[in-house]
Amino acid sequence: MFSLILFTVIVVFSCINLRYYKRLPLKTKFDEVILIFNCLVGLHALYGGIFREIIPQLRYVDLGAPVGLIYGPLLFQLFVSMDHDKFSKQTLFYNLLPFFLFLSVYIIFLVSEEFRNLYGIAYLKILYISFGISWLLYPTVLLFKATSKVRENNPNQKKYFFFTMMMLLLASFEIPYALSYNGSSLSKTYGASSNFVYLIMLIVMIIIHNYFFNLLNRHLSSDSSLISRINHIQQAIPSIGIKTNLPHSNDQEKILQYLATHPYLAAAFNVEKIKKDLKLTQQQINLLFKSLFGFGFIQAINILRIDAACLELEKEVLNIAIDELAFQCGFNSRASFYRHFKIEKKCSPHDYREKVIKKTKKIP
Repeated sequence: MFSLILFTVIVVFSCINLRYYKRLPLKTKFDEVILIFNCLVGLHALYGGIFREIIPQLRYVDLGAPVGLIYGPLLFQLFVSMDHDKFSKQTLFYNLLPFFLFLSVYIIFLVSEEFRNLYGIAYLKILYISFGISWLLYPTVLLFKATSKVRENNPNQKKYFFFTMMMLLLASFEIPYALSYNGSSLSKTYGASSNFVYLIMLIVMIIIHNYFFNLLNRHLSSDSSLISRINHIQQAIPSIGIKTNLPHSNDQEKILQYLATHPYLAAAFNVEKIKKDLKLTQQQINLLFKSLFGFGFIQAINILRIDAACLELEKEVLNIAIDELAFQCGFNSRASFYRHFKIEKKCSPHDYREKVIKKTKKIP
């Protein structure tokens, strides 16, 4: 009964997290990899629930599944997306080669009862040792790479390091257990290890839920209607002064509607992305930004990012560190954020925050 409840809760969290993700107006590659983690864990739990609790005579179907070999490569993709906001399909394929190898053996394991009787225990032992090695190797190497690089404080680092710690915890349990296993039945292997693994998965799902929930709340805190969003952009950049009596009004409207979804808050946002998304040439984009804002693309985007930061700094309660705010507003580094902030506001973010607090206290 405990296992069934555990599987059900994980699947429910996976569905809720998927719903949150779909409602996000702006998604980064880091979010995409987190979603893949979420869906994989949910399917893993569903698979286990079906073949362990609902059809227990087919328990070996879940027992020999090599799904655990996917988590290490996904952790690597999480690291890449955190660092460069990209997804490397070719590298992922190479990292998944052990999974594909075991998948071919797993198919034989499923269809051949003779193979299960003769080599089932040996296959499981090798498979679980491979799980443990993967869960130990990937976190260790990636933690070393993450800490050895000179990097600014990225707010997603906390989530990334959490995943590495969970995987190392799984490895610390899986490797000694797999090395010492010489059991005589498949069911004992599964029953001894699965609950611990799925408890860790449940913790991961709760963290993913909190991540998407908080991310969605930040997006929903702004006005939901398109017109009010466009007005928000116009009000947020009074120094730009949007002009109205200009040609190409359809393209201007397209630009405003596009900016209303706040794509510039992603660090990877650039002119190439807006060209691809809006099917406009770089020359058209430059002319439209000049006509709308009086500034070129880069300067206008930096102003939008600074004003987005100011909206956070002006809140009565600031729920994020100012240094982390730089990354939340689309800047690649703390230094870049502070430099542009000082150019636009003639003070540092900390000084701006203090001025807002003092001004608020003076209001009766």
